[in-house]
Amino acid sequence: MLLTPATQKQQVQLDWKTETESGNSHFEIEHSTDASSFTYVGAVAGAGNAIQEQRYDFLHETPANGTNYYRLRQVDLDGTETLSEVREVTISAPDQLSVFPNPTTDELSVKGFAGGPVRVLDLQGRTVLSQSIPEFGSLRVEALPAGIYLLQAGTKTLRWVKR
Repeated sequence: MLLTPATQKQQVQLDWKTETESGNSHFEIEHSTDASSFTYVGAVAGAGNAIQEQRYDFLHETPANGTNYYRLRQVDLDGTETLSEVREVTISAPDQLSVFPNPTTDELSVKGFAGGPVRVLDLQGRTVLSQSIPEFGSLRVEALPAGIYLLQAGTKTLRWVKR
């Protein structure tokens, strides 16, 4: 099973495959935040009987911030169940906005922001720079005079220093 954090949307994509299947009813996707207590989060129908490779996927839309654990419960038509190995993925909290380096001289990198419009304000509240950046983007700030500034990204505001 392959897990991919889609951090921009705070979701986890699970992908897996089988080489062959015999009497496979379905897969139940189970989730945990402590690797011991798992809860059902969804199911995907199996192919029943197949002699060629089958590919499956499931999108977990509401993982927890931090480490998430997943396993598959494969259920046969006769009720027999088999558990997969546990896999883990870490989701960073979307509200943990940070900028670096701070202080900076020419470029300010933004972490923990899904991308979109940002504004740089001086301490009088005037917008001195406004642009849209991608996730994990950065701003060119070499044209700004030395001083203390505020970065507004989404609903968050951070203070930073230009040298």
